[in-house]
Amino acid sequence: MLIHGVTLDANYKKVVDVYSITPRPGIGGPEILSQDQLPVGTSVRVVRVLACTNCIFGGGDRIEVELPDLAKYAAHRTTIEFSFGGRDILLKVGGKASLNSSLFEKSGGRDAT
Repeated sequence: MLIHGVTLDANYKKVVDVYSITPRPGIGGPEILSQDQLPVGTSVRVVRVLACTNCIFGGGDRIEVELPDLAKYAAHRTTIEFSFGGRDILLKVGGKASLNSSLFEKSGGRDAT
């Protein structure tokens, strides 16, 4: 998985506002200020699920997460989209949501993701 530093400034100010996690090949564009590979085994704690309420064409839903072992990313909100490049990151089965096991595996803790 890759983590991208993203500016939300209309003029692409060189200040990270949010981090976005994606599978490879990742994302690009003038709003992307950095890109790093997350180490295998990185812990991801789901903070909340955000549903887009005004997305005309669908999509826009995302998960807000914390990376408790990587303080470098703690200063800004970190999100993961429900799907990316036609690949589901979040799976919904029987009214429950879970992270795609081909991308994530559960840890042993209470807050396993």
